[in-house]
Order: sequence, then C-alpha cells, then structure tokens
Amino acid sequence: MRAKYLKIICIIFLFTQCNNSLLDDIKELQEENKIQSERIEFLLKTIDSLANDITEIKLQQSSDYDYLLSLVDQIMLNINSVSGENFQILQDSIKNIRGDLIAVSLEMASFSNQISSISESVNSQNAQYGSLYESLVLIQQKLDSINAIPKKLFNGRNYRTNFEIQASIFKVSYNEIYEQPNWIEYKVRNVNNSLSRSGYDFYTVDSVFTSNIDDYADNVWDKGHLAPAASFSDTQQNLNATFSFLNCVLQHYNLNRYEWAQLEGQIRDWSTSLSGDIDVKVEIIHNINHEVLPTGAHVPSAFKKTLTFPDNSKKCYYFPNQPTNGKDWTEFEIQCD
Repeated sequence: MRAKYLKIICIIFLFTQCNNSLLDDIKELQEENKIQSERIEFLLKTIDSLANDITEIKLQQSSDYDYLLSLVDQIMLNINSVSGENFQILQDSIKNIRGDLIAVSLEMASFSNQISSISESVNSQNAQYGSLYESLVLIQQKLDSINAIPKKLFNGRNYRTNFEIQASIFKVSYNEIYEQPNWIEYKVRNVNNSLSRSGYDFYTVDSVFTSNIDDYADNVWDKGHLAPAASFSDTQQNLNATFSFLNCVLQHYNLNRYEWAQLEGQIRDWSTSLSGDIDVKVEIIHNINHEVLPTGAHVPSAFKKTLTFPDNSKKCYYFPNQPTNGKDWTEFEIQCD
C-alpha cells in the first residue's frame, strides 16, 4: 500500500514539474508576444526612421519569429510525450498562441511592406524637393549678385561681364564679376620656342578688373596659363604677354601640371608634324554652384578646349577643374559639337 502511495506521489511530482515547465514556457511565449506587440507600437511611432532601417527590422522580425516557432515546437514535443485532459487543454492553448504569432508575423510583414513603399515615395519626393530648393536658392543668389552689379564700380564704372580684348597673341572675353575669362582664342604656331620663362611672373592690367596674386595664395589653385608660355617662347614680347592675368585662370594644380600641360605639348607636336597653325579656343565653364573664394574670385568648374587643324578638322577636350587621378590626357577627349 505504501509503495502505491509513493508511486502516486512520484507521478504527481513529475506531473507538477512538467506542468510547471510548460507554464514557464507559455509565460516566456507570452513575454515574447508582448515584445512583438511593443515592437509594432514602436514601428508606428518611428515610421520616419524605418525608411533607413526597414531591411534590418525585417531580418530581426524573421529571426524572432523563427525563435518563437522553435520554442513552440519544443513544447509540443514535451506535450506529445504525456497524456491527459489538462495537457490536451494546454496543447490547444499553445496551438492558439502559435496561430496568433503567425498572424502577428504576417501583419508585421504586410505593415513593413507598406512602410517601405511609403518611405520610398516620401524619400523620392523629399530628394526632388531638396534638389529643387537648392537650385532655387542658388538661382536667387545669382539674381541677387546680378542685381548688385550696378552698385559695383571699378575706376568709376560698372563691372563688365563680357568684355572682349584683342591682345597681341590672344583674344579674350573677360568677366570682371568673376575675375576670370569667359573664353580665350589663340594660335599654336610651328615656330622655335626656346626662351626660358625663368624670372617671369603674372601682372595685372590697369584697365580690366582681373584676379590677382592674392586669389592664388595658400590654396590648391595654380595660376593656370590659357595660352601656354611654352607655345609663345619664340620672343620675349610674346612670352611676356602670356603672363597677363587676362590669360590666367584658377586651375587645380594637379590638372595644370599634368594632363593639361601634356595636351599643350601634344598640340605643339601636332603643329610641328603638320607644319601649320592650330587654332585653339578654351571656354571657361562656371556651374551654378561654383566656388567663390574669400578674395572674391570665382573658381571655374571645368574647361573645354577646341582644336581646329589646318584641314579644318577638330578635336575637343573637357577637363573638370579637379584632380585628374593619374588619367591620361587622351581620356578627356569628347565629341565636338
């Protein structure tokens, strides 16, 4: 009789332990379900930040869902190993919890997809608006600058934005507001260029408001020749003419000293091999958002160089005013208009 009671006590003890374990598992599932609910509330409150984090959140949700399913499967295995009316009730409850978890997961996936769609649309509209707004601000700044032109005087007159000058070796259109040329034209001739440029330096012209030495101090901008000194070193007069600030641009030192100079040398070689003059036109391009130095000079955004050969054939090159990263000068050739 005593042995029978001991057996019943053992069964009750095992039943209690198993039941407690299952209850603990259910409690853990409920806590996990509560966490999922809190995550949904968090998603609703932070929809703007989800635009950038939606992919990561989806992965986290998938991981949590798989983890919950594995817990349910483990509990189901434990339940299947015992029998009884109470455990059947418990099994049904867990099945309901599992169904609720699947429903929650599907709702969250659908909600995440809706957020992604909304966020992509909002981001696209915001990007377009931001770009348009920046353009309008820049345009307004340019308009303000133009409206202020009559108030700026140089030697008792307004600044000129397209002042054409025929110098001895080049023709230039100059912008006194930008303190840079608009364009310049010159001829590369088949002549003996042997004079040294040593001792020469750039000089200003009294009748034109140009850049000056202060604009090129302590920065990355070289005093870049447009009509190159090496192409006009046949006489001292011609060489000296290349050092006028009318013939000078703010040019990134990396471009000026490498690919730009290499193309200048190639043009001289072509003039020699063809035994003829090559007409060169350089257009100085200022984008709407170009840099303006504290000294007032405007930094060019790019340069377009057009070559016209003796047979009237053309070659064109486009150089952004930035480091060239070791490119060959031939990589900057473009289709001529």
